[in-house]
Amino acid sequence: MKTRIIPIFIPHLGCPFQCLYCNQKKQTGREILSDVRSLDIRSTAERYLFTFPDDINHVEIGFFGGTFTGLNAEIQKLFLSQAEKVMENHPRIKGIRISTHPLLINLPVLAFLKNFPVRVIELGIQSFDDTVLMKSGRMYSAEKAIESALLIKENGFQLGLQLMTGLPFDSEQISYTSALKACRLLPECIRIYPCIVFKNTPLERHFKEGKYTPPFLEETIVSIKKLLLLFHTQRIPVIRVGIHPVKNIGDILAGPYHPSLRALCEQALRFDLILSLIEKSCRSLEIHCPAHQESYFRGQKNANISRLREMFPSCDFSVVVCHEAPFVIIDKTRKVSLPFEALKKDYERRLFLNSLSHIC
Repeated sequence: MKTRIIPIFIPHLGCPFQCLYCNQKKQTGREILSDVRSLDIRSTAERYLFTFPDDINHVEIGFFGGTFTGLNAEIQKLFLSQAEKVMENHPRIKGIRISTHPLLINLPVLAFLKNFPVRVIELGIQSFDDTVLMKSGRMYSAEKAIESALLIKENGFQLGLQLMTGLPFDSEQISYTSALKACRLLPECIRIYPCIVFKNTPLERHFKEGKYTPPFLEETIVSIKKLLLLFHTQRIPVIRVGIHPVKNIGDILAGPYHPSLRALCEQALRFDLILSLIEKSCRSLEIHCPAHQESYFRGQKNANISRLREMFPSCDFSVVVCHEAPFVIIDKTRKVSLPFEALKKDYERRLFLNSLSHIC
């Protein structure tokens, strides 16, 4: 079931602390609300609904950019009541989701939210490593994050988790370990954000003083593609990779920002998969895939196919869009057709086990 989310941005509202990396005004492109009562949820929702195809029948209103349960109860009630009223007039909207901080989840908070059609609570976990959390100004432990996540599920809400890569004192191994711990919580969805150095954040000072160096884009792609594979093997949807496109690129001082980060990670993952299946003696290989996957297999500007041709100059590679029999690789040299799903599962299993061996 395809879900579309109508984002209602409330930059920094309700946030109990200043995180090292955070500048929601720059990240969301929205001004800080001077009067929370001026937030026009109905107009925003109707504007988004107008752009959604008619066959999209599962829509949610989502509050992002702040810490929803950090708002006082009166403001929470105002926002949720307005969203609920919009739902009554637009049957395609099935529920509300909020984003919040692990320290601001408890039984009274959840009991309050049950009075409204809140379906999903996304927790900004960022990492399950205590050192990374402390150095990033998150002010809670991994144990507390897990406790809050479990409390959400135990009280009948769907759980979403937001993770970050490249934070201070983070590493590819630590990020992967955090992703493994996230899987054990069985969330309904995941978001992955790389750490970016924005102006007017504490991280800017650390960067300029040489205390923090963000990973390169290529390193981030390698790290995130492994997380994508892990979550795919666990059948956990990753609904976002990378921050939203920024309005002013000059607000970013450093870090692996790319407006199409997910596409780069997805194409890198598929390149690895294809590479693992090629026989050295192959002279002609056809990759059959559905239309919505073609760009991932080809890569941006046909990058994957170009790289394969450079590595295997004697082999002819082609991508064929095939709706009836998707995900098939045809090795014309051996005259065999290899079901892509079976090969993909074997590849996932081998890479997953290999990743575990580096951590254990």
